[in-house]
Amino acid sequence: MENTPNTLSQGQIIRSLAEALAWFEKELAWGVKPQDIGHLTGRIGELYTAMITRGQMALATNQRGYDVVSDTGEHISVKTVTTATHVRFSKSTYGEANRVKILRIQVDEGEASIIELVDKQADVFLDDCKSEGRDYVYTWRDRRTV
Repeated sequence: MENTPNTLSQGQIIRSLAEALAWFEKELAWGVKPQDIGHLTGRIGELYTAMITRGQMALATNQRGYDVVSDTGEHISVKTVTTATHVRFSKSTYGEANRVKILRIQVDEGEASIIELVDKQADVFLDDCKSEGRDYVYTWRDRRTV
């Protein structure tokens, strides 16, 4: 995917991910609980996904239904958790994504690592979800495994 004025180079994405992870680890060292910095965990997951798919962050802030566009043009919805055992997807925007990634940031001895819990095509993944009101909900039992 070529760079336009609103996109980041792969180098910029990698550096931004490193900076976000460093900030996350600083917050932990200051006593902040991982689940209390959701804005940062979400950004880490998006940057990680953009990096591994050689893609780009969605150009619009709060893009409807997806967060990353891969180098092959897939629209990817990314959910990143720390302690949660479920994620929600809005029914009204779910159809905008071609692929779903659920990531977990695991913290061991103050260091963060990223674990891929789910990486599926959106239509296939929907079979693993249940319908709850306006959302599709994906749940797993243990916060360490899916």
